[in-house]
Amino acid sequence: MKSYYKGNALYKYIAGNKLERFSYVTGNLWQLVYGNNNCEPKVLVTVSGVSESEYGNINKQEIKADTQLKVLALEKGITCLFVQFRSDIEFIESIMISSDIQNDTLKQISLEELRERFNNCGLSVSNTQTGKYLNDKTSSAYHNWQRSSLGRNITVSDIDLWISNKEMKFFAVCELKRSKIAIENWEPYTDDYRNFQLIHNLINPKYKFFIIYNLRVPKPFKDDISKLKIFEVDFTKSSPIKNRGIYPLDEIIK
Repeated sequence: MKSYYKGNALYKYIAGNKLERFSYVTGNLWQLVYGNNNCEPKVLVTVSGVSESEYGNINKQEIKADTQLKVLALEKGITCLFVQFRSDIEFIESIMISSDIQNDTLKQISLEELRERFNNCGLSVSNTQTGKYLNDKTSSAYHNWQRSSLGRNITVSDIDLWISNKEMKFFAVCELKRSKIAIENWEPYTDDYRNFQLIHNLINPKYKFFIIYNLRVPKPFKDDISKLKIFEVDFTKSSPIKNRGIYPLDEIIK
């Protein structure tokens, strides 16, 4: 079975040290936020790529990811869906779907029907004909379908990291960024601002939103998380992204 993203050094540090205040999904599991052209969130989707033997069944990781999104969906009064697709076959034409995986069985529908579901949630999806979509080395068939079939009048982002306080109450989400640019020089790209605004509109005003950047040296490879650069995101302010500084890892992850 294909695994499209195996994580990063920060995820590995959190898992290795069993830091329960931080949670995330990786591998063939995604938590996606879909919004309209004004970056207003309209539907949240947990997407899972599975093998033939797993298809149609639900595991604990899927339930946890879906439950987290449902908290935000209920607070915003928007739709939350669970989507499962086969990642062990070359092409997909259909998926499994549910709006309540803990109480309802999964139902198989076509990708065309899935696009119509999104349209009914208030997304202005394109009228492009939906066909077969390829699982390749770099992207899942689901994400290839998303890029080809939903059009440019929507915004899409995923949730990288959830943070809870010491009382284990959720209080922030984070966007994780890394590149070869020196940590002192890196700034969020303006091309990403619409995705940032979508996440902010989903969680504001109840929760915080941060961007966390670390240096990734390509040759020889090193994902350096010894220092992290933190930005706070708040689109209600005239300067929506504020540099909060560079900190040692142990000051951020406690």
